[in-house]
Amino acid sequence: MIVNTTEKPKGKKETRCCIDLGSSYFRKLSVEVETGPGALLVGDPVQDRAYIGWGEEVGCSGVISRETIDRAAGLLGRLTGDMVGCDDVRLTVVATNVLRVASNRDEARSRLEDTTGVKINILSERGEAFLGFAGAASDLPAGERAILADPGGTSTELSWGVTPGASGFLSIPVGTHSAHMYGNDLYEMISGALKKPGGPYGDSYLPVSEESHTIMFTGGTAVSLAVVWKQMNGEEYSDEVLNVISVEELEKVLEWLDSLYGSGAERNLALPPERIKLLPQGSAIVRALVAALLVKNIMITARDLRWGVVLGEGITERGYLADEQESPDS
Repeated sequence: MIVNTTEKPKGKKETRCCIDLGSSYFRKLSVEVETGPGALLVGDPVQDRAYIGWGEEVGCSGVISRETIDRAAGLLGRLTGDMVGCDDVRLTVVATNVLRVASNRDEARSRLEDTTGVKINILSERGEAFLGFAGAASDLPAGERAILADPGGTSTELSWGVTPGASGFLSIPVGTHSAHMYGNDLYEMISGALKKPGGPYGDSYLPVSEESHTIMFTGGTAVSLAVVWKQMNGEEYSDEVLNVISVEELEKVLEWLDSLYGSGAERNLALPPERIKLLPQGSAIVRALVAALLVKNIMITARDLRWGVVLGEGITERGYLADEQESPDS
């Protein structure tokens, strides 16, 4: 039986949990909130993650293997634990580009749902971008104009608007598992995509203007770069701090990474092995985005679409789910 995990439990305080089935990691965020006109955090967030890496498999073959589906079901079962069906927990599981593009996504989705008893909500490009913006914007004052970039495993989402809500988005079909395919043409591919409005993977022109927008980055690659930046400066990284890095400082970080990988010393990075493996391609995407956006500073936040889910009132709005989005021709 599939439990409807997006219904809001009764009561002024509730536990909200979001599990994001990303291209590289399954990541879990649990928070206790006090409900009302907005969701007010009570206590500290609890986070967990498990490496899956199925984005690389889908990028190579377009298919998720049976073995990987079984492994994904096991990881999701571990992360959901005993929360499924609890009246005092609002549990939401979301999937992004891997389950949008895999040719056997229905098989994978059914297997995960049947094994864990939890509904898998496959986000549309718009849903992923808008929820990401809402999550990142929860770290900013209301009324601030912002652009968010989220380089992921198999796609890169950009969203923009006036906090707390996004008004536009763009999804670029390149991520850490596919950046190597573009080689020296990566910048041209990304900068060209930023100039194209509309279509099924965007809805308007990206308002590139560093003077009038806060430029934010989120996601595994961005946070990893913040960790490395802190490591270079002999400091500890914290998820609770917004890290503002100038383009000049970022370039020093990227040059240091180039030297580490060139000498085989990348194992000394304060990152897990799988993130060390993915960082060069992710860094190439960030470098291309920063150059194309013509910015002087970027703000890195660990708040992402999971935060958009747990702090919001649900994800059933039309266009947030891939099953509900309108056809580009309609």
